[in-house]
Amino acid sequence: MKDQFPTVTPFSDMENEDNGLLSSLKSYRKIPKVPYRILDAPGLVDDFYLNVIDWSAKNYVAVSLLHSVWIWDENQGKVSKFCEREQQDTEEYTAVSWDPKGNILALGDGQGICQLWDHQARKPIRCFNGHAERIDCISWNGSNVFSTGSKDGSILTCDLRSPENYVACFNGHKDEVCGLKWSPDGSQLASGGNDNRVFIWSNRKTEPEAKFTEHNSAIKAITWSPHQQNLLLTAGGYSDRTIKVWNTLSMSMINEVETDSQVCNIIFSKNSNEFVTAHGHYTNHIVVWKYPEMIKLSIIDGDHSHSDRVLFMADSPDGEKVVSGSCDETLKFWNVFPPKPQKKESFLFPSIVNLR
Repeated sequence: MKDQFPTVTPFSDMENEDNGLLSSLKSYRKIPKVPYRILDAPGLVDDFYLNVIDWSAKNYVAVSLLHSVWIWDENQGKVSKFCEREQQDTEEYTAVSWDPKGNILALGDGQGICQLWDHQARKPIRCFNGHAERIDCISWNGSNVFSTGSKDGSILTCDLRSPENYVACFNGHKDEVCGLKWSPDGSQLASGGNDNRVFIWSNRKTEPEAKFTEHNSAIKAITWSPHQQNLLLTAGGYSDRTIKVWNTLSMSMINEVETDSQVCNIIFSKNSNEFVTAHGHYTNHIVVWKYPEMIKLSIIDGDHSHSDRVLFMADSPDGEKVVSGSCDETLKFWNVFPPKPQKKESFLFPSIVNLR
């Protein structure tokens, strides 16, 4: 691996927009279809089931490239090697996930071990064991608790305050667990697997609260709405190609929409009622959607999108941007969501700084 591998090519022309999809939403903003940055990522794995990119609260992008992990500093525009396996014949890193504060990076590997690294010190601080096969996905629930999903079909919940390797084990999937997300309030965990099942788990018990069987392919793409409690979106692989919307209070499907390709990732906007999907076979495009209308606001395809499956995606801390990763061995950065709305000052209860 050469240290100079990530070459940066900024794209300045973002005004060439096609507004055809917005004909019914003429007042809606333009969504750039050109990435504002491209990074080379040689060795980025071609594996639908893994999750090897994440963007921290402190604006660092971590990406696993086989036996090493690299960090892109979005603030400074610099790249550095974070860690590397001493022996190249050892298992590669298969999952990466930052803690909510951006201080700790969790790295899952092909042996089912999860390492926690101190970002500032660049040193491992703890290892968690328990899986029999590789870790595909990691999801944090606050600063002390995280869960891991494995090819062995199990989900382990770990607590940094406990001396044990894990404090809870969820067994329900009959095949690889490739999608995992804790709800924003930390009360429910959604998991998706290669058994075409979605499970809803509680933080209070190890038996599932619900099992959804409506998908016809592996479910890796999972996202919760940060704006409406108990609203979950899941999307399936090539044999399914649908996005389904669930109410996890009534445990029922409330909407679904067909896409024309494998859905590899889905992220709900922090700032608006929109979400973005990344696709694989056979379109390799990125789509921005309006919720709850389920209208496509923009399709990024052709030369500007990736030339192969868009397998990985993560969103920025300000909620305006996403980074996508593909087995075409590039990372692309996109401005897809609006800024966070400014809170309007109340005339009845003015800000304390305006009081005299």
